[in-house]
Amino acid sequence: MPAFWLALIGLPSVIGVPLDGYRPGVRVVMLLIIAAMVIPVVFRRKYPVHGFAIAAVAGALQLIVFPQPVGSDLAILLLLYTLAAYRRAGCRSPGWPYA
Repeated sequence: MPAFWLALIGLPSVIGVPLDGYRPGVRVVMLLIIAAMVIPVVFRRKYPVHGFAIAAVAGALQLIVFPQPVGSDLAILLLLYTLAAYRRAGCRSPGWPYA
């Protein structure tokens, strides 16, 4: 359910923004990037590392294509929390032994 709300928050940012200075296909690319950031939220508890990695790459692409903040950027925070909370204790890095 959080993925639905994140997508709902992110879509008006792309649909309602005038993209005069951008290339014609930017809306389609941004919709794909929003999907790549929001869909991993559905699978975040089963695959926390993969979900965060996919969303982080999508976030980096968003900075290149459309450098303005979008509402679905909150997915990164949610996936980062899930990465810290649901990752197995034996897989943590040596710098965080008690986290």
